[in-house]
Amino acid sequence: MQMGVRMRTVILILVFIGMYASCAAQRVAIDGGFADWDSLAVLATDPAGDAGSSGVDFTALQVDDDAEWLYVSFDTGVPLLLQGTNDIQLALDTDANPATGTPMSGIGAELFWNFEDKYGGVVLGSISQVWQSDVRLIIAPSMTSTRFELALRRGTVIDGKPLFPSDSIRIHLSDGIGDRLPDAGGGVLYTFRSSGVMPVVERLIRTPEPGAIRLLTWNTLFNGLLDAPRQPAYTRILQALRPDIMCFQECFDVSETEVLAFIQTVFDPPAGRSWHALKGDAGNVLVTHLDVEDSWLLQSAYRESAYLLRTPADEQLLLLNCHFRCCSADDHRQKEADGVIRFLRDAKTPGGTVTVDEGTPIVLVGDLNLVGDYQQYTTLIHGDIVDNTVFGADEAPDWNGAPWTELEPRHPTSLFTFTWDDSESGYCPGKLDYMLYTASVMDITQDMVVDPREMSAGQRMGHGIELTDASTASDHLPRFADLRWKNINTVESTAPATWQVSSVYPQPAQGHITVDIAGGRPVALQFQLHDVLGRRIALPAVEARASSAEGSQRIALPELHPGMYFLQITDGTRIESRPLVIE
Repeated sequence: MQMGVRMRTVILILVFIGMYASCAAQRVAIDGGFADWDSLAVLATDPAGDAGSSGVDFTALQVDDDAEWLYVSFDTGVPLLLQGTNDIQLALDTDANPATGTPMSGIGAELFWNFEDKYGGVVLGSISQVWQSDVRLIIAPSMTSTRFELALRRGTVIDGKPLFPSDSIRIHLSDGIGDRLPDAGGGVLYTFRSSGVMPVVERLIRTPEPGAIRLLTWNTLFNGLLDAPRQPAYTRILQALRPDIMCFQECFDVSETEVLAFIQTVFDPPAGRSWHALKGDAGNVLVTHLDVEDSWLLQSAYRESAYLLRTPADEQLLLLNCHFRCCSADDHRQKEADGVIRFLRDAKTPGGTVTVDEGTPIVLVGDLNLVGDYQQYTTLIHGDIVDNTVFGADEAPDWNGAPWTELEPRHPTSLFTFTWDDSESGYCPGKLDYMLYTASVMDITQDMVVDPREMSAGQRMGHGIELTDASTASDHLPRFADLRWKNINTVESTAPATWQVSSVYPQPAQGHITVDIAGGRPVALQFQLHDVLGRRIALPAVEARASSAEGSQRIALPELHPGMYFLQITDGTRIESRPLVIE
């Protein structure tokens, strides 16, 4: 009987894993990248070469969905800003009935959206004008592109009526009097899935790994740190994150002394450390307990500052805190991007104004406002300077000649990557805040776009965060990342240097677990247990042990509530984490 129960449990687990893997493979992320779409079938095609005077030439339409969202992707043939100047319109017959809604190209459109105008119309008996926040429209990328993706909330209700009442919809794209998809009337039919996609596993705010440094970037929306009504929201989020380095933007009328005084009331630095604050330009402020060895203003007319920091572990970091010009200021943003690469070339080359040791990790964070020409992003990532006469030769940002690595922003429970969200604006949520780093010499062990609206009630309660804290504090969401230095100077041994955890069993566990360690030279390991909120749970005494090529460690467990936990194993320089299910 016991064996039968175990066998059924194993079968159920395998079925669940198989379902999860299958569903996860179909989920798309609205992030401005399209590799996930490339694995999905094209719903409809349109002949190339039938563009109108604008040059817009639709050729492919893809559609996907889950229980909460409708996802649409299409190409335009020419680079453009989807929320800029164009005549593109999306029409949705949300009940697949041409007799209802507004007659349009053979469909009855309950929703039509004009991308340049940044508003749409909903026809559910009567006509209602709607904005992006009414239908929760999310678009990517925010820069010029020849391909776009968007999401619409399926649960949208307008005037008490559901926008998506049917299992099927019809879709029509048009470019004014130019190209259409499809060319024939009647739209493209799409039927929602009969079963939903598995939810995204919640990303949790955990205690940083040993040796990691937590970095925060946050646009504070016009001096928000000193705005008394918003200070409680800032306080709760900062206390939950407890970053080692804080890069703030839009501190226009706030001095570094005032920011420092506020942070000192929020939380204390680690024992034996003290907070420092610097403001080298017109709006960016750095607060950190790390030692500040030097600082620079990249260009006098712009908000671009750099700092050379040293950690308590005697590791250096070259950090750039930037706030590029907004909106239609493409020329200014290009100069700002060119200036960043010029500074990096100077810093990496002996002599000149700035010189750092070879292999020093370099990180750029801030509100880059990349809402115009894609070239600005290309300049930053690849070091492709546009004005070489003024800013000099191109320079690959990473030490190994590779591009900078962009840390994609990840929300707690969705695959959206927007960092700016203003329900009062006509513009859709977008990715404006960036983190770029030299991946050849640095790892990211944890990161998140902190949006309490996506957090579980348990995580918010565990960290003392309220549902509306981020949206109260600013129109930009805070981002954090835990940085860990790679030891690129370690002399290789003839024995493998890397140990690994091969298994943790039994699962589910009761009373004890066994951890199998494989590979590597003998090394002392420590074992820590955390709950899903990142809180450490005391384990019975476990001796630090020397791992040989093969070995096992039996660990007694305290009395624990059933659920998910995380076991961390560390040698003091790196850490491995494994999920642990308690029955």
